Amino acid sequence: MEVRKILLYLASFVGMLDSFYLIDVHYTANGACSTNVEEFFGYTVDCGFLDSTKYAEILSIPISIIGLLYYVTIFLVLYFDTTIDKILKKKSFTELISSHLDLVLIFSSMGFLFILYLLYVQLVIFEIVCIYCIYSAASTFVIFGISISYKITTT
Repeated sequence: MEVRKILLYLASFVGMLDSFYLIDVHYTANGACSTNVEEFFGYTVDCGFLDSTKYAEILSIPISIIGLLYYVTIFLVLYFDTTIDKILKKKSFTELISSHLDLVLIFSSMGFLFILYLLYVQLVIFEIVCIYCIYSAASTFVIFGISISYKITTT
């Protein structure tokens, strides 16, 4: 298996673990997020505060669940790569989506834009950082970067 694909699996798995933890925090810890870090690049670290704001949910769905769905989708697209490629070749949807890697690029682009929004909320609106949200952002950035590198090298 190629190194980039292993990194995609790893980043999606790390994202899933992080999302599971944040889901647990959201529902059971009453916003208490255990971390020994008090400051991150000059920003106060307070995951619990961020989890208690209106930005922590979309249509009453915690963003940690949305994140979990994102990482599971990436993982499953990678796992069922040959099946997805066969379906895409048969159906000939469009030239934009010709392989499972195109789907990963599309999903990771949406994830990247969403993470930028969440970072804006943390850094600009509240000036507070959630370390576990930063882990999720890092996982998404890795997935996005690798999916771009796949697109560049396969075209």
